[in-house]
Amino acid sequence: MNKDLFKYYSLNTLLTLALAATFCNVQGILGLAIELLLISLLAVVFYHCHYGLGCANVIMVAVVFVLFQDVLPAIVTLVPIALLAVALALGLRLKLPFYKLLFLCTFLFAAELLANLQVLDHLTGGEVTISSMMLDMGRQLREVFLTQYADPAMEVMVEQAISMTVDLTIMLAPAMFLIVSIVLSYALLYIFKKMQQRRGVDMSGFIPFSKMQGDKLMAFVFLVLLLIVTAAPSGLFFDACVNVLLILGFIFVVLGLSAFDWKMKQKGTAKPLRRLLIISLFFLSTMMLLVPVLALLIYGATDCLFDYRHLRSENSEK
Repeated sequence: MNKDLFKYYSLNTLLTLALAATFCNVQGILGLAIELLLISLLAVVFYHCHYGLGCANVIMVAVVFVLFQDVLPAIVTLVPIALLAVALALGLRLKLPFYKLLFLCTFLFAAELLANLQVLDHLTGGEVTISSMMLDMGRQLREVFLTQYADPAMEVMVEQAISMTVDLTIMLAPAMFLIVSIVLSYALLYIFKKMQQRRGVDMSGFIPFSKMQGDKLMAFVFLVLLLIVTAAPSGLFFDACVNVLLILGFIFVVLGLSAFDWKMKQKGTAKPLRRLLIISLFFLSTMMLLVPVLALLIYGATDCLFDYRHLRSENSEK
């Protein structure tokens, strides 16, 4: 290992250990952001230095986790982080297509979420599950609303609305887990891409946001499921179809945002302004009964069918 690479590895290791210690003491969005940085730093070591040094860093992170947590939670937390780091390094080394790498990371993040729930269930003796968390949320909402509405008629309406919301949330939990996993996976790939670009690595295989596009099969499956859901009776099959519809709908909204971003880019709109406009669409959606979201969904789905941006012909010419 040359002097510059050793210096880089040493700094990377110190930052990795600092992030590992911080990760054990924070929660929420900040904790997720630190986890993504931690995975990316480990992946960079695996890619640039040596897989042995990468494993050494994983072991050091494991020691930090055990110092701050019990052994079981530490293992459950560490394994997905290590697997994601190796997946990023190997995926780039083997030139794995972007969407396949995104799918692999999504699978690993979903497995991490499920494992954490299982550990929580085990540590609490079965008292904390998805259903129990949703029911607890429903009880809290019920208390808040009932303190504001003393009318018996309103109490009945509030009770019915909360019950329907809790039931719907429990039913759509699988889709929500996968959607969260997709978001985390894309954020991880973006961070890893930026780190590698700073090292001068060619990351052209990682598709930019403005050129993301689905295929025709996704749109056809969405339409077929939409027809099935309108006729299928309530039950396990109906719940599965609705979950798949929600996942595909989310993907189409993202693809619609990608097409919108591409359109603004073609008109010469600066990148910061494009990002600001995309974020603004989400805030507008809450005030406009999700009309922008529906428009983006349709735009993203039809782009899969008609290729408004001519990306398929552009790729075939390469």
